Amino acid sequence: MDNFLNEGFGQSIILSAIVSSAFLIGSVAPMFIKFSSRVKANITSFASGIFFSAIAFSLVDNAIRVGSIYDMAIGFIVGTVLFGMAEKVQAWPIF
Repeated sequence: MDNFLNEGFGQSIILSAIVSSAFLIGSVAPMFIKFSSRVKANITSFASGIFFSAIAFSLVDNAIRVGSIYDMAIGFIVGTVLFGMAEKVQAWPIF
């Protein structure tokens, strides 16, 4: 068992289980606690910001290794613009 935990795979499984438990707690809590729509929106916005930050920062190192810091910056700018445009299109009354 010590070999299992010392290797990256074992630690990865255990840490993933700990982190994933937050999703379970977050999905069960609203069944017993009633939140206003404003609180729900704030919690969701905060969680999505953290999630996006974690993904973005995990990709930055690889993006710089493969390309350059300029390539990474251009990719983030283009992605931000496209995401904003998609949000505006989604708000159109035909959708």
